[in-house]
Amino acid sequence: MTKFSIRLSDKVTSTRIKLYKLAINKVCPIDEFENAVKRDTGLNLEIDKIYATLEDSCNLVLLPKTKFRQLRLGKLPYRLFEAKSKHLRFYLIKLEKTGRVILLGGCKTSQKADIKYLEMLINNIHSQGITNLNNS
Repeated sequence: MTKFSIRLSDKVTSTRIKLYKLAINKVCPIDEFENAVKRDTGLNLEIDKIYATLEDSCNLVLLPKTKFRQLRLGKLPYRLFEAKSKHLRFYLIKLEKTGRVILLGGCKTSQKADIKYLEMLINNIHSQGITNLNNS
């Protein structure tokens, strides 16, 4: 059985809303995505821009929809957000009384497949629950 947990993000600190990253069986998909992007595409600056956007959004700064927006995909149990740059996307959910959680990252070219996987992932998280490793 898949085990979902969250850890505080080390990329964004001291914000009004806490930012976490998802771990699936103790592996963070966003860390793997970042490493692959840095290794294969050289889009390091875009990752930094997305984290700057996430820091602003977690400090409740209003941002244009071209950088940060809520996605509305049918009936999902959590509010879903997308932080984006020219080529990259980070997908997040909001956990009440906890903060925002980065679920996964993707490229603009694979956006449709990423969103389909994201819907399945969110439903699995909802049915199986999530553990906060910072509180245990």
